[in-house]
Amino acid sequence: MYYQTTELTDQQIKDAKEMASSQDIKILQLITSGGEWTAWKIKEVFPKFEITSIRRSLHTLEKKEGKIIQNGFVPGPKGKPVGVYLAALTQGKLF
Repeated sequence: MYYQTTELTDQQIKDAKEMASSQDIKILQLITSGGEWTAWKIKEVFPKFEITSIRRSLHTLEKKEGKIIQNGFVPGPKGKPVGVYLAALTQGKLF
C-alpha cells in the first residue's frame, strides 16, 4: 500500500517519476557510448543533475535493470572511493 508522505500532488509525483526515467535514459546512453564512468564524471557532462540523483540512476541501472556493471573503485574528488561503471552487454542488447 502507498501512503502519501510528502506534500506533492499526484501530478508532481508523476512528473518527478518521468524526469527520473528520462535521466536514467540519458545516463545509460552516456555509459553505453564507451569508457568507464563515475558519478562525478557523469556530473561533469550533466551539471544540472544532482549527484545523489545520479547515484540513484546508477543504482537503478545496475541493481534493478542490469544494464550497467560496477567495475571496481577509484579515488573520488574528496579522496573517498567511488564506483566505476561500464555498460553490461546482455545477449547483445542494452535496451
